[in-house]
Amino acid sequence: MQTNLSPQLASGFTTTPVCLPAAGSSVPDGTMMTAAGWGLTREEGYDTSDILMQVGVPKINTAEVANMYRSQGIRIDAYAMLSSTAAAVASRTGGWG
Repeated sequence: MQTNLSPQLASGFTTTPVCLPAAGSSVPDGTMMTAAGWGLTREEGYDTSDILMQVGVPKINTAEVANMYRSQGIRIDAYAMLSSTAAAVASRTGGWG
């Protein structure tokens, strides 16, 4: 895979480029995505993972997610965020997607 980095990144056991959508493009609902992180390992927990965790989640409609969070005063920016099944992400990676 050719990357747009200078100098070029050598892929190996610990280093691999990731695929991101092009600026201005949209990701169709239902597209499987990968969420990864070292976050909390359980809801309302304090312990973080010592290893990088990952989970596959489907992308869901960002406008619907924005409507769900609007009443809580949380703004979802569809141009900067992708929405996924947050419960699956939180339970496996400690983060919210």
